[in-house]
Amino acid sequence: MKLHILPFLAAIKLAHAGWKLDHRTCTGADADLVNKIMVSAFELAGHGLTAVDNILNNGNDNGNSDNVNNVVKWMFFKDDEQVTDTAMKSPRLKKVQDTLAGLGAVSTRNDNEANGGNTIIVYCGVDTSDDRFEAVNWPDGTFRGYRDADSLRFYSSPQEYLKGCHDYQPTTAYAMAGDDVDNTPSQIQICPFFLDWMKNGDTGGGTQPHPQTLPDLIQPKSSATWWPFDNDKRKSVFYNSLTKAFLAKKVSVLKPIDVFSLFDKVLLHELTHTLPGKQTLDVDEHIGILTGTKYGWNRCRKLAQENPNEPVKDKDGDVIGYRAANKNADSIALMCSAVTMLVAEDTIVSEITEDGQVNLRQLDD
Repeated sequence: MKLHILPFLAAIKLAHAGWKLDHRTCTGADADLVNKIMVSAFELAGHGLTAVDNILNNGNDNGNSDNVNNVVKWMFFKDDEQVTDTAMKSPRLKKVQDTLAGLGAVSTRNDNEANGGNTIIVYCGVDTSDDRFEAVNWPDGTFRGYRDADSLRFYSSPQEYLKGCHDYQPTTAYAMAGDDVDNTPSQIQICPFFLDWMKNGDTGGGTQPHPQTLPDLIQPKSSATWWPFDNDKRKSVFYNSLTKAFLAKKVSVLKPIDVFSLFDKVLLHELTHTLPGKQTLDVDEHIGILTGTKYGWNRCRKLAQENPNEPVKDKDGDVIGYRAANKNADSIALMCSAVTMLVAEDTIVSEITEDGQVNLRQLDD
């Protein structure tokens, strides 16, 4: 399969375009880890973009093409539609292509560039210092709020900025889109428990660290360092270790494909929410903890069958978009993750099924 080499849209790189690690919270081993995961997230986007490009351009260059095309279909097309249907391809995939191409344009790390609307800042930890949040008054002397030095947004307190990490459900990370008019950057905040788990996750009593990116998991040479077991035990060990730690924190009905989606998929999900990622939505963001499932393969499959013209409303009842799979962050990130499993060099994944099963190749002893 032909892969877009990162930066896969270098020809249209934008002024001050790129992503950076926050110098206050991303240091040492944390910076190295998050850099690795961000690079992998952009590589997932590159694989997904290649798959979508090939379908839109009537190409036949998708590795494992039937399964790749089916993954795209399952995420974005109704069951009675086909990816080869010329009349449906553009309505279903053009926005996905725009999102992934937009991320391609900012896939280079530029820590020393000035911030702008085409910048994404990633925060590895919590920073509520005066250096970051400045108390600002109105001209008449009354208190206006705390201004974030990076985004120029105002908050009632520095702690308000972090409220996304303290919802009733554990939050892994969250994104805030920049403003192209004010030329302010987008931001991705990694929540403390998630970064801690990325570094020190429970491995089910084993001595090996858990895989942190998809390549760590699906390439035999890499996976062998994490799976010191025979082939028959491989999948059960993976499930036991991963679900015991992180996935147990998420209230969701999961499929194997969801378990195989790792930290790079989480950050790709957040990247699509940014201004360069065309500000995708979590179309089920306001589903309650007891009334439904927000994310995952099953939810995305169902979303693809729904009316894409149904409005999405925020908690105040204002329309912020529409229930279209091609604008849903998890649909796009899951597609990219699944496609990467199928086409990456030396992958151990042989097949992904419509119901979210992941079949593995038999490795030589």
